[in-house]
Amino acid sequence: MEQRTIKRFLKNPSSLAGTIIILCFILIGTFGPWLIGDQGLLIHLDMELKGPSAGRLGFAENGVDVLTSLIYGARISLLIAMTSTVISLSIGIVYGAISGFFGNRIDAIMMRIIDMLLAFPGLLLAIYIAAILSPKTINVVFALCATGWVGYARVVRAQVLSIKNYDYVIAATSLGAKTHRIILIHIIPNILGPIIIQASFGLASLILAEAALNFLGLGVPPGTPSWGALLDQGVSYLFIAPHLAIFPGICIGITVLGFNFLGDGLRDVFDVKSQ
Repeated sequence: MEQRTIKRFLKNPSSLAGTIIILCFILIGTFGPWLIGDQGLLIHLDMELKGPSAGRLGFAENGVDVLTSLIYGARISLLIAMTSTVISLSIGIVYGAISGFFGNRIDAIMMRIIDMLLAFPGLLLAIYIAAILSPKTINVVFALCATGWVGYARVVRAQVLSIKNYDYVIAATSLGAKTHRIILIHIIPNILGPIIIQASFGLASLILAEAALNFLGLGVPPGTPSWGALLDQGVSYLFIAPHLAIFPGICIGITVLGFNFLGDGLRDVFDVKSQ
């Protein structure tokens, strides 16, 4: 079954295209800064706002190299997106599994808490949290995780409500297995498909949210290279140096598209009806 799933994944154009894009993003974010060095981040006032014809992808404010900024920005985006996803995923799985497994009054109370969080738009709440905190990477992660776990919790709860009535779960309960053992061994491994799909789409949203916070000046500390901050410069010099807006916009668009492609491909692979 696993071999067939892998073959379906590799034969799916969306999943294959998304995987290639994401692997490039991860490799650039991980090894790119080490390979290119930090010389491009130094100030060169004589090269300020010069276009791609002057070298590589052009230069930003204070003569900072755009290509170097994009590569270092990929590392920041990768770090924030992956960290936020791991934290949100962990909270969402635990919360949703408890809510769905115990049900009744516990489920009702826990779902009302989720309803209250969903009453606030996620990005606006993240902007509010980031605004009252100092610009730090850890604060950006905290702001994105504030409501980021809710989607995972709802997916896990829905799956647990269905799976907990299966025969093998009822048999494990009848044999006296402890609750945490049933959830960890018998339930969660069987709902990994929907969780992985949700995580792939969630990563795309986090890339956009992280860029939006940095674009507004509420993300990483000033001077830290990021796609959102570079895009903010591009808006300020749109008619003088349009390359400052074009290249980070392309990076954000391709990365988000890659995660969405991967999510679509995984959804097709794990869809039982299509099999």
